[in-house]
Amino acid sequence: MAGLDKMKESLSVKKQKLKEKEQIIKAQEKRSRQKRLSELGGLAYKAEIDKLDENILLGAFLEIAERSSDQKSIKTWLEKSKQIAMNKQSNRLLISFKNPPSFEIKDKLKQLNFRWNSFRGEYYGYGEENMIAEILNGLDFTIEVVH
Repeated sequence: MAGLDKMKESLSVKKQKLKEKEQIIKAQEKRSRQKRLSELGGLAYKAEIDKLDENILLGAFLEIAERSSDQKSIKTWLEKSKQIAMNKQSNRLLISFKNPPSFEIKDKLKQLNFRWNSFRGEYYGYGEENMIAEILNGLDFTIEVVH
């Protein structure tokens, strides 16, 4: 019987060590999940949707989940992400016009993610000064690089 008691005790020690390992793994999984959720919150902030109502966000996330198997949607999302990343590497620009630009120019600036500031009467966004100047060639405009 002494041999069985030693085996029981040995198994008990092994069982305790496995429980401790399981707790460590669960803690690591929890930290990993918390990090991922924090990153998702950061993405909501970057996309400027962090102030939207929770129900609206949930609806949007559900729509994303539905469309996540659609390769065209995924490609579109990746292109938008790349464009934003490229914009962050560019200069912050302020563009003002002496005369209001045409609809085509406004549309082109919008496609380049420039936004209209009605209070200041100018467009703002990220881009390369030379590229924007080329697009606006022939118009009376000023571009200010903000540092």
